[in-house]
Amino acid sequence: MKKQAVFLMIAVFLLTSGMKGLNSVSLTAADVDGAEDIEFAIRQATADGTLPGRVVLDNSQGDFVFSTDDKTINIFVPNLTLISKNGAVIKNCEGAINFDALPASNVTIEGIRFLCSGDGISSSDYPNAGIRIVKNEIYVQGIGLDLGSLNNATIADNKITGKVGVRLDESSSALKVSHNQIDAVSIGIAVQGSDWNQVVENRIAAGWQGILLSGEADFNQVLANKISRVEQSGVALDGDPFGNQILGNKVVCSIGAECKAVDAQMELIEQNHIKGNH
Repeated sequence: MKKQAVFLMIAVFLLTSGMKGLNSVSLTAADVDGAEDIEFAIRQATADGTLPGRVVLDNSQGDFVFSTDDKTINIFVPNLTLISKNGAVIKNCEGAINFDALPASNVTIEGIRFLCSGDGISSSDYPNAGIRIVKNEIYVQGIGLDLGSLNNATIADNKITGKVGVRLDESSSALKVSHNQIDAVSIGIAVQGSDWNQVVENRIAAGWQGILLSGEADFNQVLANKISRVEQSGVALDGDPFGNQILGNKVVCSIGAECKAVDAQMELIEQNHIKGNH
């Protein structure tokens, strides 16, 4: 634990800034043994969630390698920016980031490279809005982004590698997932009972399906995605999805596979707008 050093950096910043603007804490690898050190900086930068704050992970002294038992960063305050400087890399993490079951709206996670053994960024159990996950690189063994209980969130310009790239569950809605590069073992983006999302202009390489709409996933837009390496289909509809627009997606099958651009039963084709996919 390196809390005293972090507190000193905060005090110096506040004195020199005259308390103006966003409270900011900068950490290097020398300041961090585990996720608890970053969480301590989050508390200090946001005054325990009462003020907007920013935590900067500065890679100028090398990668952030977790060595304690706490290997997942928990987000538990609103109005926070967690951002990279000099290409921050976090290694030996289990999950990259977990949103606790607490108010944590208006959080931005930007520009960080995560090399983790479990899932990437996960949320559930508490409704939050205004989340921005942008320009990160997420390399995990499980699900890259497993997002529940989010509304009006932006997922853009990330590179994601995992068993599943992005999963949106039924408690999330109105997310924009755009311009991401996804490499998934099974499914690139799974929209499972989630409504009013935009899945737009992503590049997806996936082993089974590029994009899956399942359950009662209604009124989503799946537009102009480029999907490759799939065995089964570029876009699949399963369950009872209704009112979705699936337009202009380009699909390339895995070598030797006879995949479909869109896989859906006739009744699902009739209750969704599907056009220009090939």
